[in-house]
Amino acid sequence: MVAWAVSHKRHVRILLVGDQGVGKTSLILSLVSEEFPEDVPLKAEEITIPADVTPEQVPTNIVDYSAAEQTDEALAEEIRKAHVVCIVYSVDSEETLDGITERWLPMVQKCSEMERKPVVLVGNKIDLVDYSTID
Repeated sequence: MVAWAVSHKRHVRILLVGDQGVGKTSLILSLVSEEFPEDVPLKAEEITIPADVTPEQVPTNIVDYSAAEQTDEALAEEIRKAHVVCIVYSVDSEETLDGITERWLPMVQKCSEMERKPVVLVGNKIDLVDYSTID
């Protein structure tokens, strides 16, 4: 479905949402700098990936969301503008997994109105999980 959306757009806008501390900003900054940032701000600036860098030859905007810096109204507007929403959760925090069904999916569905919008779940911080303690 994302490929279909990409092929019919002049640009693609991807929004990253999720609970505070799940690593949304770190993901974006790692993409830009190709290394993990030591100092992470509350919110990354919107980035644009030029068309000639993407396989689909479509410019791509990646937008970060920060509850500490933005209101629910601003979040709703960003969801409406997004073509794809990535819900990021931390694999080492069950609370952030619960947030997907309790907050993020309902918010995306409400703000998308009648438009079907692709949602991608992103499990982050896998490097922090001790597999020897997982049942």
